[in-house]
Order: sequence, then C-alpha cells, then structure tokens
Amino acid sequence: MTDIFQMNEEKIHFFLDQFNRVLAQYDYIFFDMGAGATRESLFYILSADECFVVTTPEPTAMMDAYAMIKHVHARNNDLPFYLIMNRVQAKKEGMMAIERLKRVVYQFLNKDIMSLGQLSYDKIVSKAVSKQTPFILSDPKSTIAKDIHDLMSHYLINPGAEPTTQTSGFISKLKKLIKER
Repeated sequence: MTDIFQMNEEKIHFFLDQFNRVLAQYDYIFFDMGAGATRESLFYILSADECFVVTTPEPTAMMDAYAMIKHVHARNNDLPFYLIMNRVQAKKEGMMAIERLKRVVYQFLNKDIMSLGQLSYDKIVSKAVSKQTPFILSDPKSTIAKDIHDLMSHYLINPGAEPTTQTSGFISKLKKLIKER
C-alpha cells in the first residue's frame, strides 16, 4: 500500500494549493483511487462531485465494487455514481454484469447508478502499458479507443452529467472531512 494519501498537515496544504492552481485550467479532474480504499483516500472520494466506479465482470470484482459503493453511499448518499465495466470479453457479458450490479445497488441501497458503458478487453492496453504510452495515442482506431470515445460521449451528453458551471465544492468538502478526522 502506498502512503500517498497518508498526509500530514503540510502535505495537505501543499496538495490543496496545487489543486487550486490547476482547477481553473481544466473542466474535469479525475482521481484514480485504485482498488480498495484507505481512510485518507475516502476523504477524496467523499469530497468529489461524482464517483466513477470501474470494475470488471468477475464476481469478486463486482462484490468489491458493490462494497465500495455501499461504503461511500453510507457516508454521502447524494454522491452520484457512474459505472464503467472494464475488460469485457463480449458485449452481452458486459451488459449483463452492468445490469446485475445496478440491480443489486438499487435493491439494497435504493440508489440508482448510471452506466456509462463498457470497455472491451484489448491486448493493446497491455502493450501500451509495457511501452508506457497511452493506448489511445498508439492506436486511436482500436476497439478500446472507440469504447473510450463512446464512454466520454455518453457522459458528456447525458443530462444528469452536465459539467458544473460553478467552482467545485471539492476543496471545502475535503477540508471539512480532514478536520473531522
């Protein structure tokens, strides 16, 4: 486990200062929190404007995704969740996994989560990781590049996913959660 999110007061202030600097330059900022969560990483998740859950169709991955959604939802039931099914071998498999997870989340948490779609399993991703090159740049016509484009388009044209015109409440929410720890 990395200690990137185990920050002392000085590191927290540095992060917030740097975040404020880039905030005006970008429409969207994503934090990749990886699998699982630490106490500190939950501060970032709970402070976010939206939560994207990326999982795979494997049963253990789906259980982990549900557990994370449940954990976060218990602390912030207003946070919108978006689901992305990754490394899908067949479109039907992906759709079934998406519907299954959405159904479980609604049944037990009474929470709707929006599916943004699925990302096909593509060997180009492994090759790009080995080369330390973004796969979308190395093969922009690949299946996975098209999937990424479709996901982005679905997110951007979705009425419930319109970009916020006001400054994100991320920093104020994060400061509040850190003070409460």
